[in-house]
Amino acid sequence: MATGPLPRFCAADECAVVVSHNVDIESCECAARQYDETLGARLDLVFAVPAGGGKAKVAVGRAIGTPESLQKCVVERAADWSFPSPAGGATRFRAGVIFAPDDQGACPPGPNAPVRRATASKEKVRAALAARRDEVKACVQQALGTTTEPTGRLVVTLIFNREGRVIQAQVDEATVGDDRVKACITDHAYAWSLPRPTPPGVVTVSYPFSFAPEPPSGQ
Repeated sequence: MATGPLPRFCAADECAVVVSHNVDIESCECAARQYDETLGARLDLVFAVPAGGGKAKVAVGRAIGTPESLQKCVVERAADWSFPSPAGGATRFRAGVIFAPDDQGACPPGPNAPVRRATASKEKVRAALAARRDEVKACVQQALGTTTEPTGRLVVTLIFNREGRVIQAQVDEATVGDDRVKACITDHAYAWSLPRPTPPGVVTVSYPFSFAPEPPSGQ
């Protein structure tokens, strides 16, 4: 496991290399899914590419619900990938990999597998996310360099697994803040806990966070 804060996300050309090796990642996932059909997990890989490009040193920066055997398989495959020479010399970056059940994906369930659609209580999900409003507000205030109440609206889309752990987070709509706000919110979201789905599986939800200035005192 890599130590210290996670580096930047991969640039377009770096991400393209990772995507071009999806078959390696899918091979590892399919092997794991033979024993765990409802697996939902996230793996953030950290790549250290030398100044001349080529193979990178690969480490796990963050793992959420990812079995050690799956981590090892992906890291070993990624160590053979070749990256272009970085323009500014040796560099470090991360790439996130999501593992989620997909009937149309590389590892579909067997023909006799039962059809199971995971769901979670809407009321409990709303309550869990409403409790995170102050965290989201703090991200906005930090990015804008202010302590005043922000104004605007953010819509956060989350994918969470059978343990209620967030494995993917993104800000789909935003009328407040910038990329720093989005990065802060998504990084926080990976530590959030949501209700466990039933039956076990992966659930996607979108939730709006709205902010308005507080009314003057006495009104």
